[in-house]
This record gives sequence, structure tokens and C-alpha cells, in this order.
Amino acid sequence: MTPPAPELTRFLESMHARIDAVLAPLIPAGSPVALLDFQDHGNVGDSAIWLGELAALRARGIQRPGYVCTLDTYDPLALRRAVPEGVILLSGGGNFGDVWPRHQELREKVLHDFPDRRIIQLPQSIAFRSTQALDAARRIVAGHRDFTLLIRSERSLHLAREFNAPSGLCPDMALRLPPLPRAAPVHDGIVWLRRDDPESSMSADSAPEGIEQLDWLGEPPSLDRRVVRWLNERPRALDLLGKRVGYFYERIASARLRRGVEVLSRGRGAITDRLHAHILCLLAGIPHCVLDNNYGKVRAVYDTWTRGIGPVAWCDSPAEAFTRIRELTA
Repeated sequence: MTPPAPELTRFLESMHARIDAVLAPLIPAGSPVALLDFQDHGNVGDSAIWLGELAALRARGIQRPGYVCTLDTYDPLALRRAVPEGVILLSGGGNFGDVWPRHQELREKVLHDFPDRRIIQLPQSIAFRSTQALDAARRIVAGHRDFTLLIRSERSLHLAREFNAPSGLCPDMALRLPPLPRAAPVHDGIVWLRRDDPESSMSADSAPEGIEQLDWLGEPPSLDRRVVRWLNERPRALDLLGKRVGYFYERIASARLRRGVEVLSRGRGAITDRLHAHILCLLAGIPHCVLDNNYGKVRAVYDTWTRGIGPVAWCDSPAEAFTRIRELTA
């Protein structure tokens, strides 16, 4: 592995220190915790967040959460048995809001199920499209005794003040990861990693020759994923395994992270509108151009934390990115 640039080393040291300082007064060192909402799908960004959260917990002397779950395997009784006291952590990423409604429903259910426990929403962006959904979330948050909402951008921190709960600014948890080794390129062109989901703001523009368009959602089958799917259908087995289920989640997330870096490393540089593709390019030292998603999440995090770090250029359109990435990789 090529040693990381001194600038990247200093930047990550500052991000690690900032994350650790935010979590220190909220999570007692060595205490039992539950970490909820492992996102078992091919989006590499959510796996990068999960691995960063585990790194942050280990910095607090917590080697493994006492209870973990996915969106579909959350069981309040099992959580109480596994972690009868201690902090409940809601995994970060995505958004606190109704862009991805099932995850918001899980957060609100946990607040309802555990009114007397400390619950921390790890760093999120805030985005509500429905006033009704926003009002419902406000009521649920206001009714909880000990909920903290951590926010990963200045823009969302302003919105967090609409909730009757303590809030704080904290870097995205993927920034708790170390520098990553860049994989060997497979061609001399540019990778355009673009999203095709409810957060996309880009039309299907044609790209110049030498630009490979792809996304990182697809993934090959693996034994770990087969094991987890088998467990997800057997709640009793999940309960018996307890915290050891997290071992499989970590292995799956680590494999996805490696795959994500390999995808971004395929060419001399990259263009992306995915926030965590931007972060992984920074961690791996890949020259890249960054575009926004459709509600400003990427730009907000970029402006708050990563502007000016590494070989990166902000672009307002694909056409601008096609020009700037040639300059960055010349």
C-alpha cells in the first residue's frame, strides 16, 4: 500500500478526534450497547458507515455491540434480553426523514419501545418531503426522555433545531475509517459511479468516450450472506447467537467496502453523486469529481467537512465533471 498523503493523514486524525470527542460523553467507556439497522444490501456506503461505527465503539473500549439487527430482524424483547441496560444506537447514514420511510419507521418504533433508555441517532442528514411525516417525527422525538440526534452537516444541524431533543454536529461515521489501499486500475479511462434511486438528480446523459458508467449496488453471492439470510428467517437462532451475529455483519460490510474501492479504482479517476463514493475516494487517494444528490446531502457534507481535501473537485453538472476530471488526472 502506498503511504497516505500527509494531508489525508492529518485530516483523518482530526475527523477521528472529532467523532471520539462527540461520542465520549454520550457512550460510557466499555458499556453495553445495541447497534440497530445494519443495512444488508449492496450499497457500499452503508457498509462503510457500519464499519466506521464499529471503529468508533472500539475506541470507546466496546469490542462488539451486545445486540445488532437489520430493518427486518429488530426484536425489542431480544434487545432487552441481550442489553438490559445501556445505550441504544441507531446506525447513521441515509437521512433522518421520509426519503427512505421504512428506516424512519424503525427509528420511531425504537423510540416508542424504549422510552426510558438513552437512544442516540448516529450522524445523519435530515430531509422530510412530507409535512405530516415531519410533524409525526417531532411528536415522537419530543415524547422521549433521552434522545440525542447527531447531524453530519451544518445545513441539517439547522433543521435539527426543529426537534425537541439535544443535537450535535458530528462527521459521517465512514470518516472514522483509516486510509484505504487503492486497487489496481483495469483501464485508462474514468469511472462514473452514478446513483439510480430516489436520491438521484441526474438524467441519463451520454458520456464521452473513455468514461465507464456503473453503480456499486450489485454484489456477488457469498457464504456470509447466505448464513445471514438463513438466520434472518429463524428468530430463535438469531437470539441464541446474540452478539456473534455482528461478526457476520462485519464480514459482509468489509467485503462490500473492498468491492467499493475496487469499483472506484477501475480507472485513473472517478465521477460520482454518491456521498460515500466521495469519501472512499478520499480514503484511497483517488482523484475524483463530486456531484450532488437531489436534496443537497452530498454538497452539505462536502461543505462541512471535506472541501479542499485531496485531489477532488466539486462540479455542478456532468458536463463540468467530464472536463475537470481530465484536469485532475492529467
